[in-house]
Amino acid sequence: MSSVRMKWLCSLLLCVVCSTSSSAALADAIDNLAAGQWYAVPNSQLRSVLPSPVPAGDPRNVIDAWSGATFDTAHNRLLLWGGGHSDYAGNELYAFSLNTLTWTRLTNPSADTGGDESTGTYPDGNPRSGHSYDMLAYAPNVYRMFIMGLSAVWVGGGTPRNFFAYDFPSSSWKQIAQSPSLGDTKGGATTYDSATGTVWYHSSANSPLTQYDPNANTWKSYGSPQYFQLYSTAAIDPIRRILLFAGGYDQRQIFAFDLNNPSNAPAVPNTSGPRDIENDHGQARRPLPVLHPSVDARDCDQVRKDEIFSIAGSAPGNP
Repeated sequence: MSSVRMKWLCSLLLCVVCSTSSSAALADAIDNLAAGQWYAVPNSQLRSVLPSPVPAGDPRNVIDAWSGATFDTAHNRLLLWGGGHSDYAGNELYAFSLNTLTWTRLTNPSADTGGDESTGTYPDGNPRSGHSYDMLAYAPNVYRMFIMGLSAVWVGGGTPRNFFAYDFPSSSWKQIAQSPSLGDTKGGATTYDSATGTVWYHSSANSPLTQYDPNANTWKSYGSPQYFQLYSTAAIDPIRRILLFAGGYDQRQIFAFDLNNPSNAPAVPNTSGPRDIENDHGQARRPLPVLHPSVDARDCDQVRKDEIFSIAGSAPGNP
């Protein structure tokens, strides 16, 4: 577990550059925040909606144990799923609504957290709790949240490499097709592409860029394998059609794919400003800064103005 943990279990922190609120009582407090400041939403403790009984392990590790999140654009809410290894057995799904500024537990955890770890499932067929890194993606065109590459699962930390979808209309988990071009699913990165209605994914270690079609349940691979350190995070510039991966395990890592020509080798952009985000160990819990004013909503929930940096030079389509 990283020593650099995201400590927002006690209070969800909303960023001034992305905050929206329908609550008149909180609107002024959020709207009047100075640049670079954060607001602790009252009564926003995740522990208020924990299941009873709480599964084995420590529920703080829904967040602390290498977890990421994704944004449900259809319902204006942050989706959170995580745990795994020896940290937490619960596989329940949580949501924080930006309309009501409250947490909801959308599912109950599996009652039996035993079974064969190598299957990637608990005895009820639902996914074993695992580290989610930046491997969650919400696709509004099919109303599903995807886990792209299950890894570091309860309780031994194995990497079964299953791919799952939570289907909101049926309130159920389903296994989906596995990417045919996998390196290591631990610490991979994924993001939804609103222009194509598909999900892009790159595993860690050696693998090519891959694209998942949620309607057809099929995958497509592009280009040659590219070595990725684990713990990167993905985001799309929807105007210039650039897919950016930033952050690595122990050294600088930043790659920019031109989505108009995804088989091309990725560029390594020249960047300016603070470059911590390119080197940050455990980047999945520290989402990418805004790449463009209309960046994907899922990347806005925790961005800070003082961490926005510019991409210049070799990025495809850079104006």
